[in-house]
This record gives sequence, structure tokens and C-alpha cells, in this order.
Amino acid sequence: MESITTSQGSTYQETTYSIDDEEFESQDTAFSERGQIISKGLEKSSEAETPPQKVALIWLKARGENDPALSSEERNEDRKMNMEILGNQGYDVRFISSGREYFDTLDQLKKSGGKVAEVTFSQHGNPTTCGDFRVRDGRIISIDPTLTPEEQADPFGALEEVLDDDSVIVFNSCLTGNKSVENNIGKVASETFTRSRVFAPQHEIVYDPMYLFDADVKRGGAVVNGVQFMYYNSEEDDRIDPHTPPVYVNGKDTTGQDPVPYSVRRNTGWGVSNIVNAIANGARNFFFGIGEFLNATSG
Repeated sequence: MESITTSQGSTYQETTYSIDDEEFESQDTAFSERGQIISKGLEKSSEAETPPQKVALIWLKARGENDPALSSEERNEDRKMNMEILGNQGYDVRFISSGREYFDTLDQLKKSGGKVAEVTFSQHGNPTTCGDFRVRDGRIISIDPTLTPEEQADPFGALEEVLDDDSVIVFNSCLTGNKSVENNIGKVASETFTRSRVFAPQHEIVYDPMYLFDADVKRGGAVVNGVQFMYYNSEEDDRIDPHTPPVYVNGKDTTGQDPVPYSVRRNTGWGVSNIVNAIANGARNFFFGIGEFLNATSG
């Protein structure tokens, strides 16, 4: 049993198995082509390639160190816990804090053959904006001045090249999936990320997303299969509960949710009662997600 440390310092246990050399008795019935491949793999187990590790990108761009919506003590602790959960499920977690670092990371992954299975953009947003990303003329550009003109013109094209099949993109940004705006940024992004599901909230959100997991049959551990966001139930209701956001695939919302009128509801600063309520709900749904994963793997 070997302890592995991710790029963010979280650890998980990786077990490697070795198979002693075996003599396969000749059989009158010839192996099928698949059987021959499997037997050769067993005989040469020491040379066998392990499945590529899934990569998770966590991009945070806050308005300074004391940004209450993205970099408060509570949000930082929540994000740290999420990254540790991902690391414990076999993800190679990469933390990104700038546009330049984003493109450098994608270039490294492209050269190494790494595949990105999950991306979370934690930035301020509205229906057509997420951090430096903007919807312009039906496509997404970046206004980040540190990028080249080519990178500004197509900030998501390089990411699409290294995304794994059935990857998950999460806009942890207020209103980015709001369906009252036809070309919201979540919808438009899904037209670029053609092998992905894009989760983007219709509402102002508080708290970091809660990842829901399913069994990862390709690489072991668990894989993010969905998310829920925390936001106020209504204008008159101060309770914060988890909600499933729109899930965009190739420009279509697969959840069939009704549009929510676009408005900035209130300051997302937290009172103590809000924090306690949200933590309780977050714990409930996190363990629900893990329970679903365990049920899937035990069956």
C-alpha cells in the first residue's frame, strides 16, 4: 500500500497488485481474440500500463484575499475539503488561480497525454459572464490582459482538446446557467465542450458545490457524476437548501427546468444561522452521494 500525495497536499492510498508468472495449460479449444489479449496481459503484468489518472482542475479567481463570496475562511475550508475528497477518489487535483496558469497547465496535459475529467470554475458570474470569460456573438472569449490574442479569442478550445469523454464542467458562479437569458454562458460553453455535461446554476449561490459520485469503472475509486448548489429557497425564505442546476449538453438543458427571472437577490454574506443550516444540508447530501456510490460498487 502506497501513500500518494496530490499537487494540493491531499493523500490517498493506492494499492498495486502483482501477479506471479503462471503457466497456461494448452487447450484444445483456441482462445478467442479477446482471451488471447487477456492472457498475454496476465503473463506480462509487470509491463502492463495502468489506466491514466483522471485530472480535476479547480480554478479560483476571487476579488482579493478577503472576497466574502469566494475566499472567505468558510469558503476556503469548504474548497479544501472538496479537493481532498476528489484526491481521495483518485483525481490528480490541480489548483489554478490565473489565466496564464490555466493555459500552461493545459499545455502540460496535452504534452503528457493527460485527460481532464472534471473542471470547476469558481469565479464571480452572471448569465453572460464568469470571471474574465464573456459571451460575445454566440461564443466565449476572455478579456484577461495577460493572455495572447489567440488565447483571448478561444479560451475553451485548448481545454476541449484535453477533456475526457463524459467529463463534468461546473460553473461555481452565480446565475451562469440562468435560462431567462437564451445564450447564457453555461449553455454556450456546452456547445464547445461536446463530450461534457455542463452544470451551471440559475440562481445566486452560496457555499461551494457538493459533488455527487458514481463508481469509476475505468480507473477505480469514484467519479463526479453530478453536483448540487446551495441557495435560498425564495425571496421570503431564508433557508438555504441544495438544488440541482441545469445540466447543459450540446446547448440543451437536460433537466427541463423552467427559466428563473434574472435578478440579483441579495448580498451573499452569511449569518451564523445560514452557515449552520448550510453545513447541515451539505453533510446530509454529501453522505447521500457517497451512499449512492457505495450502493453502486457493492452491487
